[in-house]
Amino acid sequence: SLDPKNREEMLLLPGMYDLYNGPFAEAAVGIENILKILRVDALWRLTYRDHPNVPLWTIRAKLYFNF
Repeated sequence: SLDPKNREEMLLLPGMYDLYNGPFAEAAVGIENILKILRVDALWRLTYRDHPNVPLWTIRAKLYFNF
């Protein structure tokens, strides 16, 4: 854990916060190999859900190419 005297030296940009109550965790489920180049995931935030303007879930898409 970060020493309190060093915590105030951390540069946190607007909208960022430090993880002070344990690890960050999220769960995901996805479908891979759509047209051999696409993956789509749905992610759910499990911890740190009480911060303002924080999405509790999101959709993520990835393009990848294998040769």
